[in-house]
Amino acid sequence: MGAAAIADLMARRFGAERVFRDCDRLQAGERYPDGLRAGLEAADVLVAVIGPHWLDASDRLGGRRIDAAHDWVRYEIARAFERGIPVIPVLLVAPPERTERLTDADLPADIAE
Repeated sequence: MGAAAIADLMARRFGAERVFRDCDRLQAGERYPDGLRAGLEAADVLVAVIGPHWLDASDRLGGRRIDAAHDWVRYEIARAFERGIPVIPVLLVAPPERTERLTDADLPADIAE
């Protein structure tokens, strides 16, 4: 199960109008930063879908993307914490892989909570 399937399940449970997923809700030509921020500011909870290689994803220079202050995933999680809304991490694992529980040391300080 991936992010799209999780969004579909949540839409059936809570109503499609109450579930924001950028690739489903942003309109063609809409500025991504503005649409993403608006969706995040309206949210009551953030479900952070984390794939098995999330911590290892690298940028063009070979650094971890999550360590970059401008990384959108990091921004979304940090902003949710700033707003005081719940953050629910969902770890996706494709068998036979296993995902270790994330620790504070794995993450940048602003999202380690």
